[in-house]
Amino acid sequence: MIKHVILVDQHDNPQGHIEKKEAYERGLLHRGFSVFIFNSKCELLLQKTKYSSKALWANTCIGHAKVGESNFHIAIKKIWAELGMGCDISFLFKFTHNTKFSGGLTEYKVSHVYFGMSETLPAIHPMEKENFKFMDINVLAKDINAHPENYIQGLGLILNRVVRHVSTAMKQKRQLSDVPKYM
Repeated sequence: MIKHVILVDQHDNPQGHIEKKEAYERGLLHRGFSVFIFNSKCELLLQKTKYSSKALWANTCIGHAKVGESNFHIAIKKIWAELGMGCDISFLFKFTHNTKFSGGLTEYKVSHVYFGMSETLPAIHPMEKENFKFMDINVLAKDINAHPENYIQGLGLILNRVVRHVSTAMKQKRQLSDVPKYM
């Protein structure tokens, strides 16, 4: 099945669609999403996924909107399809990133970032994901700094922004102001 992505301008206005592979080969700006699900202990649900031909740890769910669907709805569907769980999510922010991979591929994407909280353990789909774990944010921050090769590029930077946005909601459970900054 050929996957398409939604091309966007700098303001995230749709400009058409193109095959995902071609968007990466040509470094074209397209729309995607990124979901961060935490439990009540302020642990982030990470998933190990094949990312650019290497198994790396990533935030809970990442992907691209389908033509005719919103990022929000496709994120909810993908959480269920890949992790076998439901979770209410809320929009936090969007950001643009430009990541170059070996082999000449470039991910130039406007990512819509969502946040959720759940105590549910995933029932991962083995064809989609290799593994999952909940990880304390402070431990994660230190591990990203010590072993960045084990994580998707830019996870630490986006995690900084997510923590700033959700810390107010989670401060009742635990103090997040001492979370280390990422490189």
